[in-house]
Amino acid sequence: MTKIYSITFLITVIILTVGCNQPMKKEYNAVKFHSMLDNYWKGLLKIQPLDAMHFGDSSMNDQFRNTCTQEYRNKVKKFYIGYQDSLKNYSPENMSEDDALSYKVLQFDVNLAVEKTKYDTWKI
Repeated sequence: MTKIYSITFLITVIILTVGCNQPMKKEYNAVKFHSMLDNYWKGLLKIQPLDAMHFGDSSMNDQFRNTCTQEYRNKVKKFYIGYQDSLKNYSPENMSEDDALSYKVLQFDVNLAVEKTKYDTWKI
């Protein structure tokens, strides 16, 4: 009788262990994703005010960033890495076609910007 309990206990422990190791599914929240996209755009215009002027946003006309300073480059790198990490919380497979496209474009832009931070392109 104790052998049956031991086997039952062992099977239960194995099932629980295997069940706990399953990857968590990423739930898609469209409102949260769209909010992240809006925050990305606003943050991008803050770190690049000349682009804001180019896109018709006059709220940044009184600002100019010195892109040659290490402080600015660190801020830009932190900005892009933050969004690179945020994208890991989403999966384009669970999104609408438009949102999946937005995800892929943002992922491309962010990955390219992070890669650019590895080089001294500011000296050009």
